[in-house]
Amino acid sequence: MDRLYRTLGFAVLGWVSMAASLAGQELRLSPPSSANSAADGDASPTAQLSAKREQINAELRVAMRQAQEQQSAEAAAQPDPNVELLKQIESVVAQQQTVQNTLLDLEQQVQQLEQQIKAAQAGQLDLQPPFSLQLYDQIKDELDSLAKQEEIQAAAKASAQEAVDRAKSVADEKQQQLRLLKEQLGDARSPELETAELAARLADETLKLRRDELRVEELNAQVRSLRQTLAKLRLDALAGRVTFDRDDLSGVLAEIDKREDDLRRQLALLESELSYAEQSWMAAKARLDAQANPPRSLVEEVNAKKAKQQLIQLQIGLINQQIQRLAPLRVTWQRRYALLNESVSRQDRIAWREETAELIEQLQREQRQRQLKVDEVRSAIVAVDRQLESLGSDESDTRRWLQQRRSTLNSQIELLNDSILSIVTYERVHQKLLDELTADSGPRLREMAELAWYYTKRIWNTELYNVDDNPITVGKIVTGLLLLLFGYLASWWLSSALGNRLPRFGVAEAAAHAIQSLAFYCFLVAFALMSLKMVNVPLTVFTFLGGAIAIGVGFGSQNILNNFISGLILLAERPIKVGDLIQLDTLYGNVKHIGARSTRIRTGDNLEIIVPNSKFLENNVINLTRGDDRLRTRIVVGIAYGSPVRKALELLEQAAEQHSAVHERPKPFCIFADFGDNALIIELLFWITARTETQRRRVESEIRLSVDDLFREHGITIAFPQRDLHLDTLKPLELRILGDGEGG
Repeated sequence: MDRLYRTLGFAVLGWVSMAASLAGQELRLSPPSSANSAADGDASPTAQLSAKREQINAELRVAMRQAQEQQSAEAAAQPDPNVELLKQIESVVAQQQTVQNTLLDLEQQVQQLEQQIKAAQAGQLDLQPPFSLQLYDQIKDELDSLAKQEEIQAAAKASAQEAVDRAKSVADEKQQQLRLLKEQLGDARSPELETAELAARLADETLKLRRDELRVEELNAQVRSLRQTLAKLRLDALAGRVTFDRDDLSGVLAEIDKREDDLRRQLALLESELSYAEQSWMAAKARLDAQANPPRSLVEEVNAKKAKQQLIQLQIGLINQQIQRLAPLRVTWQRRYALLNESVSRQDRIAWREETAELIEQLQREQRQRQLKVDEVRSAIVAVDRQLESLGSDESDTRRWLQQRRSTLNSQIELLNDSILSIVTYERVHQKLLDELTADSGPRLREMAELAWYYTKRIWNTELYNVDDNPITVGKIVTGLLLLLFGYLASWWLSSALGNRLPRFGVAEAAAHAIQSLAFYCFLVAFALMSLKMVNVPLTVFTFLGGAIAIGVGFGSQNILNNFISGLILLAERPIKVGDLIQLDTLYGNVKHIGARSTRIRTGDNLEIIVPNSKFLENNVINLTRGDDRLRTRIVVGIAYGSPVRKALELLEQAAEQHSAVHERPKPFCIFADFGDNALIIELLFWITARTETQRRRVESEIRLSVDDLFREHGITIAFPQRDLHLDTLKPLELRILGDGEGG
């Protein structure tokens, strides 16, 4: 009898499952359409799902009754798998019904928004002028919110698509298992087959649910896009028609003043509460310090009261920061009023834009700091929760103080979250001003020119450092350099004019050149001081840079400075002057120019050699010209041994006296200098006038030619190097005359 009843029960359950499965295949949720209505009759998808749930509940009641009758007392605690699967199927269908209602609502929203967009495009807006700034801000806020939702909805849609893919994979797997089981059993029925059919049915219903959820996300994205389009149309319609008069501004400022008064009253109350909290904490801390082994409850009491004190301090700090934000908020509203009702210059727009951008960046930094603080407090709450879990049943006092501390930490999180929301609100107001400032209004070329001029002024007035409260800006440095360049050119022109006019007053050319060089440096120093004075740069700036300059001079610039000072000494003392014929080591030449760092010398070969000024003070320099052009020079002649020396002396003096360039006074004279190895050495000394080495060497050459002619005429031989070879042999040398062909 039991077997017959069980067989009939399985048959009824199978019939009901088959009917529900067929009904479920026709209830794949999709956007309502006339085609679906015609196919399904007058029943709506919601009504169909309701009927489907009734069928599932009927199946569930039959399955539960069968499970109760079939299970023994020992197996009563084990849940029947078919009952559990039917419960899950009923839950999924219930979710389908909820999602279906959401789909119907979203489709209605899509239709309404499309109608509103068509009306807005035709110029029929549901807005009546005058358009207030508050309405404009509401539409802007809506646009900002919709823009932020776009990324979130894209992620939600991607997640829904992944859920559909997973549900499809599970449904295919369950169908495969069901087909395999049917093939194994044939036409027979078994509990395993019933369970497999219900599992496949649950997977199918879950797949339908996931597809409906994906459709919901798609419609949400469509609704968001349509709302965004409508908001843009409304915003475009309001452009240039927004009113914000003086009364509206006064109302906004009055609200800000009222907010500030409320915050200050809260601040006064909190300061009194903070005093009480500090006293309470100090009393508990004193009791803790007085005990050598304090109980844990007392330790947690001190921690709880300390957390309360920190909560009040945090609240006071946040209120103070809110009060500080009200001042720039007033300025922002005043600037928005000016933009709508007054003519604001482009330079003011640029300055306001930068200030507003910096203010927004500061608010964003504060927001990130608040979020980090929230994470820190949450970590503290987790630590308190762990302590609460480890408490025993006999530690009620400790539990009470830990719970109080946890409640205080939760209050801190609430305060920080409220502060974040407040910062976001302020940031939104400033962002609106920034958007209005960045809006294009006017000729592009003119705006770019004014923008370039504004940033040039900003860079020009940028302070690099200050000395005695005197700012040293980029503009002062550039102006000083330009004035210094002008001073250099002016110094060069004035000193050159002075140097050209001095010879007219009888000043020697060399002296005029030295005065010109000294005047140039004096003029340059004077112009440098004048340029510093004109740009208001104090001379104390050089004391600030003195250490760095001293280090630079001591290492990298000592040679340059040494040559410069040497040049000044040469110009002042004038041991040599331009035009002098000098000898420096083996170098002969005329001084052509004495500069600040070096002196140029031109040799007899017309080569110009640059010599550092320090060389003239560190080495021995022979000034062959000294103060005039007279120069004593000499010619050295060697005559052969046996020649008449006195006659040779007379001939040498005669050769010198006959030359027109040799001075008669002092008279030329000769000196029998030495008995040389190969000649008798005679020196001829005489005076000439020579400004260059070439002149001196030409005179010496001509006199040597005359000496050679006179010596030839009188038979005096000019000696040349000779060597006597002495052979020391043990026997006489044998000499033979060999003919042609003989050798060996």
